[in-house]
Amino acid sequence: MERRESEGLLPTGTGLLTFATLEEAARGIEDINRDYLEHCRAARAMAERHFDSDKILGKLLEISSR
Repeated sequence: MERRESEGLLPTGTGLLTFATLEEAARGIEDINRDYLEHCRAARAMAERHFDSDKILGKLLEISSR
C-alpha cells in the first residue's frame, strides 16, 4: 500500500507493507517473495480481524442510521 495518509489506519509490516518510493516497493516485493506463506497468513489474519462482517456490520449500520 502506498504510504501517504494510510499510516495508522491498519497495522503494517508482515502481511501489509507500505512504501513511499519505488525502491521501497521493490524491497517489499523481495520481502514478500522471501517468506510468501508468512505474508499470506498475516494478511489473512488482518483481514479477518479488521474486515469481518460479523464484527463491523453492526457498527456500519449504527453509523448509517444516525
